[in-house]
Amino acid sequence: MSRTKPSEEDRLDPFELVVLCVFAVVSAWVLLLGLWWTVTRGRIWTGVNGVYVQDVTQYLAWIRDASRHVLVSDLFVSRPTPHDYLQPAIAVSGGLVAIGVAPWLALLVWQPVAVGGTFLAVRGLVHGQLRTRLARRAALALALFGASIGAFQDLWLPWWTWGYVFGVLSLAAMVASLLLYERAVRGAGPVWPAALLAGLASWLHPWQGAVLALIIAGAEIVGLAQTPGSPGGPRRRSLARPASVLVAVSLPLGYYAALDHADAAWGQAAQSLNETVPLWQVVLMLAPLLAPALLAYRIRPCSFTAVAVRIWPLAAFAVYIAGEHGIGGEPTHAFLGISVPLAILAAQGVGTLRRPRLAPRRTLAVLAVLALTVPQAVSELTDKWRFVRPSSTPMTRGDWQAVNYLAHDPRPGAVLAGFPLGRYIPERTGRRTYIGNVFWSEPRPKQREAEVARLLAAPMPATQAERFVAATGARFLLADCTTRANLARELAPIIQSVHRFGCATVYDLDR
Repeated sequence: MSRTKPSEEDRLDPFELVVLCVFAVVSAWVLLLGLWWTVTRGRIWTGVNGVYVQDVTQYLAWIRDASRHVLVSDLFVSRPTPHDYLQPAIAVSGGLVAIGVAPWLALLVWQPVAVGGTFLAVRGLVHGQLRTRLARRAALALALFGASIGAFQDLWLPWWTWGYVFGVLSLAAMVASLLLYERAVRGAGPVWPAALLAGLASWLHPWQGAVLALIIAGAEIVGLAQTPGSPGGPRRRSLARPASVLVAVSLPLGYYAALDHADAAWGQAAQSLNETVPLWQVVLMLAPLLAPALLAYRIRPCSFTAVAVRIWPLAAFAVYIAGEHGIGGEPTHAFLGISVPLAILAAQGVGTLRRPRLAPRRTLAVLAVLALTVPQAVSELTDKWRFVRPSSTPMTRGDWQAVNYLAHDPRPGAVLAGFPLGRYIPERTGRRTYIGNVFWSEPRPKQREAEVARLLAAPMPATQAERFVAATGARFLLADCTTRANLARELAPIIQSVHRFGCATVYDLDR
């Protein structure tokens, strides 16, 4: 009996298998749409699996650079930048590219790992906190899909699977670290696996590292307050346990802080990533899950993980508020996975309420779960159907042939191309580009974009055009199919050769 019970607990039941399949399909939604438009409408397949193209092409550029140097530099500027960024998943993907795998595929291999790892970790946390089958099923569905209609995208977990796979990997590592830490607290295992995963979570996505550090520290403080003891051996050993995890989390956070100060590109990007949603709006969007979750705080937690789940929302809000005050970037990233603790707490809180005898518990649970999952899912899926349709990416075959030409030209040198075509240059060719990302093409990315647009789209005096092109430091100029200016005439003195690909043209410039 003791042998079969754990296996039955670990085995996925039919409902959980359905949830996993739905989570996997939803996570592949944007990828499936891109493939559909490619096959049925002749859209150019760029390998971008995400809604915000410039973010995904940034990851792909990092992977391309990692395949040659391991340490990554900023390829979205034409000037040389230091190779100083190391990220484990990007380094592994770079290794795959080095042996011949396409960068987009080297990034895509993490998708099933992130989706499967997140599902299993969240399921383990749900099973550890809830005892009834109904509560577990409701909490699992809400943890993976729960959000109010119109909620900000960071608050809906599946949105992160559409291009932000490193964040989802970080969430999986974070939850798994909490589960392993619980085992260490109970004396059922060592603490180093929890510390290793905590460090990985922090390295992959520092916001989750900061949230995890606050969770561990807060839960241990609560545990010490609830467990009186002498300041001798037992308490000293208990302090050594969180110290190892907090050190593992702090090392990547310190590394990112050093990058922000030592590398101008990282510092400027961090300043650009400070757009946020007002706190009252976040609270309002979370209210449908937050309100029932508050009821669970009346229950005395009986384990480390129970305390950790209660501290998680508080820690996320703390990191969010710190981001609003300039400590870190993009404050709303702190809410990645916030539906996980809120779903568990909501299931616990609702369980404490009395219900009318005529109201069937199962029916009420199903209706509540459907109301908090289906409207937001339908809204997001239909919105992305329109967002990634072919008309939203006007790249022609000539443009893509020109990019491929630059990828195979052995001569080194940066590329001057317009936006949005410039964002594909680093990943596809391994070359630097003058403009391609509004966060990394610093300084003054908007001004750069406007200057290049003026060069390509409107008549510019020959002397001014020559001066501008020379100042960019580019070796090649890619005039896409939207170009209206006669660049062959305006830049004639500095053009060495011309290569035409339908309506797109590559100019080899005199260095």
